[in-house]
Amino acid sequence: KISVEKVDEIGQGRVWSGADAKEIGLIDVYGGLGDAIKIAAQMAKLDKYKLVSFPEKDKYQEMFEDLLSETRMSVMEKELGSSYYYFDNFKKLSQIQGIQARIPFFIELN
Repeated sequence: KISVEKVDEIGQGRVWSGADAKEIGLIDVYGGLGDAIKIAAQMAKLDKYKLVSFPEKDKYQEMFEDLLSETRMSVMEKELGSSYYYFDNFKKLSQIQGIQARIPFFIELN
């Protein structure tokens, strides 16, 4: 129950831990997205509601996208030759979320 201006003044684009955010009044309770949705539904006095995730994909579309991805990777492997190893590792690294600590080389055990 604080103003948008006050939240902006406190936040200023910074990231706060849950404990700090609770202490300074940015959050009321700890929780995730599901908890936030339940609280919002309670505040709106909704007894029944449903969640829909977008975009919804059908199984055929997913199967086609997987096949297309495999074909694309096969073509890349043929084009890049021995350099494909580095491309593949870079691709895997770029998909990892969160903080990472890395050594400057790859260890491969066969």
